[in-house]
Amino acid sequence: MSMLGYQSSREYLALPDILKTLFQLAEQEFNVRNAPADKFHEWLLSLADWDFDNIDTATWPVHQRWRVINELLKDGELILLEVPNGFKLEVVELPEVEQKSELEVEKVEVLSEQNTTL
Repeated sequence: MSMLGYQSSREYLALPDILKTLFQLAEQEFNVRNAPADKFHEWLLSLADWDFDNIDTATWPVHQRWRVINELLKDGELILLEVPNGFKLEVVELPEVEQKSELEVEKVEVLSEQNTTL
């Protein structure tokens, strides 16, 4: 993947590869490095409810974009896919089985709360 230093993988984006990495927002693809700061910020907020106190979100400097992306890759919220001429960031979707089990847990908790109040 990257020829300089570290190499990009599904779980890590090497800094030089940020120049050829895309993300998708509202049916449009944006280059991570060149995307307007507001589009990059909107994309991040669609992934997680984060507090960006220490980041200049009006400009989103490239090193900050790189660090946040790698944090999301490390946490398993994103994966980095190799595509022709570069890379694409994809959101990791939870399998339907896991989503159902979370709903079932919530349902059981609600039912048990109702039983204790009766």
